[in-house]
Amino acid sequence: MAALSFPAGAAARRRPDLQALGDALAVLVVDVIAVVPMTDRPAARERLANRLDDQSRVPGAGPAAALLGAVANALMRLER
Repeated sequence: MAALSFPAGAAARRRPDLQALGDALAVLVVDVIAVVPMTDRPAARERLANRLDDQSRVPGAGPAAALLGAVANALMRLER
């Protein structure tokens, strides 16, 4: 998995940008799922969110894992 790079000193600004990117990618995922013929799309979104959340918890995975976690969190928020 490719790692995301952040400029030096960006740690304080990283979280809002990561959340916005995660939100955008979650919307993209929902749109992709919408064009796939499925009988239970909400369940598919939930399974995907759970898989991404699991992948985001891999020790030492770094910024890429943080992005997967942000997408998983955004997908979970969309389910509410």
